[in-house]
Amino acid sequence: MTDHNKADDQLWTKLLSSRSFYAYEFERNSLIENYYVDFFCKELQWTILMSIRSEDIRIKRKTLEVSGYHVTILHAEEVHESFEETISLLTTELQKIIGQPCGGW
Repeated sequence: MTDHNKADDQLWTKLLSSRSFYAYEFERNSLIENYYVDFFCKELQWTILMSIRSEDIRIKRKTLEVSGYHVTILHAEEVHESFEETISLLTTELQKIIGQPCGGW
């Protein structure tokens, strides 16, 4: 299993499945604007992408943002090295999207 797949699985099982992240529902591996995204919250129009640090991710991000989606890019090695920091980053991104503080994690 690649680092990308391990990080993807870790995010899904520990954070985003079963409405575990502030009760928002995420889908996994969704097709949005002709791109597959790793995670998608329809209610918030929020996509989360796992990056392998390539130029393609920048093109995908720009296309999705122009189409009105919020985009967060995570790097697999960062998810592995500090999952707590990943949770903090995603919480900060959520606060920006909804425009208010989130309840305790």
